[in-house]
Amino acid sequence: MEWFDLVWEKAVSQGMHETGLDVFPDTCPWQFEQIMNLEFWPQ
Repeated sequence: MEWFDLVWEKAVSQGMHETGLDVFPDTCPWQFEQIMNLEFWPQ
């Protein structure tokens, strides 16, 4: 398992715990390069 996959898995687990929802995708829908691109995020 790659680092990014592990981080996503932990984030989903925490999100499920905090919200009680089970609607998070199994894998991150964005590529690492997208997330790191400053233009990807809203101002």
